[in-house]
Amino acid sequence: MTMTLACSDDGGAAEDSGFMSVGGTETGVTTETGDGDGDGDGDGDGDGDGDGDSGDGDSGDGDSGDGDGDSGDGDGDTGDGDTGDGDSGDGDGDSGDGDTGEGPMPCEIPEANLAPATPQVMLVLDKSGSMLTTWDHDNNNGTPNITRWNSLHNVVSFIIDNFDTKMDFGAMLFPSTQAIASYSNAACVTSNAPEVPVGPDGQAVLDGIPLAGDMSLAGGTPGEDAVAVSGAHLAGLDPDLPKVLLYISDGAANCGDAANSPNELFEDYDLKLPQTIQELWDDSEISTYVVGIDMSTQNSGNGVDGSPDGIVPWCKMDELGEKGGKPKDEAPGMSCQETNTDNQDFYSASNEIELQDALQAIIEDAISCVVLLDPVPPFPDLLEVEIDGMTIPKVDDCDSEDGWVYPNPNGPYDSVEVCGQSCEALKIAGSADVKYFCDAG
Repeated sequence: MTMTLACSDDGGAAEDSGFMSVGGTETGVTTETGDGDGDGDGDGDGDGDGDGDSGDGDSGDGDSGDGDGDSGDGDGDTGDGDTGDGDSGDGDGDSGDGDTGEGPMPCEIPEANLAPATPQVMLVLDKSGSMLTTWDHDNNNGTPNITRWNSLHNVVSFIIDNFDTKMDFGAMLFPSTQAIASYSNAACVTSNAPEVPVGPDGQAVLDGIPLAGDMSLAGGTPGEDAVAVSGAHLAGLDPDLPKVLLYISDGAANCGDAANSPNELFEDYDLKLPQTIQELWDDSEISTYVVGIDMSTQNSGNGVDGSPDGIVPWCKMDELGEKGGKPKDEAPGMSCQETNTDNQDFYSASNEIELQDALQAIIEDAISCVVLLDPVPPFPDLLEVEIDGMTIPKVDDCDSEDGWVYPNPNGPYDSVEVCGQSCEALKIAGSADVKYFCDAG
């Protein structure tokens, strides 16, 4: 954050710009001890020539001229040049002037250049055994196929390299690296805390997840446990910073807590996952973006295969995208009984190129348009926001208008949210100029 101070160079008077003067020592007036005789020199002569003529400065003198051309003006006292005379005058010819002054109220910072708040982003990554399935990652039959996990690792690396300075990243795996290929609870193990806590060092994410070529991945798809742990972690971070969860998976969630048998553990869809994502959004304003890798649009049927039965995986991911507060909302979609619209609400990818495009679009959307105000404006109604030299209007509704609002309309006024096209402009510019105007009183 950089701050610009608008100081005057005219002997202490505040600038005419309307910005606040700096500090509390300069009030814009001179407070010399003197008589306020019109010339500001404190000599108390009654004829305005400053010569100390005979009879000048007597009791009652100054009633027919004190040097400023106004009858009896300039000192605010009876008689000019008496002891103590001019104690409230400043030589400007105003009765009693000099005690409070006029102009902008003195404050510390008239203008600040502020960057958006840093989003706290948790990458919730599927490392189940099916992530070792190979695919045509580059849409080129002439190159060897690679695993889905290899592609996901490549894309995460791309995101870290390009956006690490704009947001803080963490990572949570489901299942954990302790899970094994077993038709039992041993395949559903997740950690009690994220493998990589959210922090400013994106390289820690790459160091904390399996390598791109790791072929030891195994286990089910305990997505709800991973989301719950990630949500609790995000909720414990700085409340002033936006929270984002990216849920990325190649299958529908299983390993539900309500399972009473191995068959239910793997063959039943975990209905708790959409509820948890909805609660994070409703209760904690933690938004969830959902990415599906090569999701099937067909009913899964029945069978002992380690995947939920009797569902359409595409529709289950679409439901998660709708519940998380950040739906893609793109047509054409698919009619699903779980969702309220037929538009597609999750981001889908059938190869690595589409996966990278999806994550880049999500990250760019997740860049915050909330600007934390430091300091908090003493006069919230007078605040002005500029982006690239353009003044942005204050509006009433950030969902439908282009401008800015106070997220807390009744205070504290410690942040502004930029809306609409102005939000996009802020993301490009990288910062906003915030001008702290004062009431001159």
